[in-house]
Amino acid sequence: MTEPIPADQERSNILETRKLSVAAGKRKILSDVHLQIKARQIFGLIGPSGAGKSTVLRCLNRLTDLDHGLRVRGEVLLHGRSIRHREVNVDELRMKIGTLFQQPVVFPTSILKNALFGVRRHKIVPRHAWPATAERALREVALWEEVKDRLRDPARKLSVGQQQRLCLARTLAVNPEIILMDEPTSALDPKSTLAIEGLIGKLKTSRTIVLVTHQLSQARRLCDEVAFVTAQPDGIGKIACSGTTQAILDRTDHPLLNDFLQTEAEADATCCSDDDCP
Repeated sequence: MTEPIPADQERSNILETRKLSVAAGKRKILSDVHLQIKARQIFGLIGPSGAGKSTVLRCLNRLTDLDHGLRVRGEVLLHGRSIRHREVNVDELRMKIGTLFQQPVVFPTSILKNALFGVRRHKIVPRHAWPATAERALREVALWEEVKDRLRDPARKLSVGQQQRLCLARTLAVNPEIILMDEPTSALDPKSTLAIEGLIGKLKTSRTIVLVTHQLSQARRLCDEVAFVTAQPDGIGKIACSGTTQAILDRTDHPLLNDFLQTEAEADATCCSDDDCP
């Protein structure tokens, strides 16, 4: 399990960005992004499609390195230290800062091997402890009872909601401090969405979550703080405002934010005309 955070560090910033900018060739995608994310909270990134929320998320554990067309400037600090320092091991960084994507990414192998993928790759747990590690991670995402008798079955036989919980279990198996979640419920049915949301709420007791979401109702339910990311008239994504979820979602003095809130509230209302919608 994750080691307890000392009391004097409980609400300190675990992640911070300073003057973060991203460009693809000559085209700027993000500019001057400043974020402060406290330990053991759910921090939401909200804003219109194409504003750069997912790009911000990918900067936080250097997934942007995998796209050689992107150029990143500025700083991302983990516990006050730059994640781009030459001594930082990127594989170790991504164990500390895991990612859950919009669509479940399961490998064409068994449920058990999916759950243990990171553990086996990074050799952080001895072989004799693999079964216990898998069980712990699967229990943490409330999947163990559903799969314990078919761990050798292909992971792709699981439902989409189960696959997403398996992906979360795979992330948790390597014991990350932070989990980045990019619209993790957008591909799920209402029942599976509620299951994932329940897990996210429990996880913040021991971990920090950074969540990209388009659903204002989800942001209200889950997030302690949010940042509103929007594209300026020049097309460059910036943080327009940030703060506690209630303070930001109740603001009435920011035109771009108000337009977004109105549009998303209408979308939420349409979605939730179905009694099963979360």
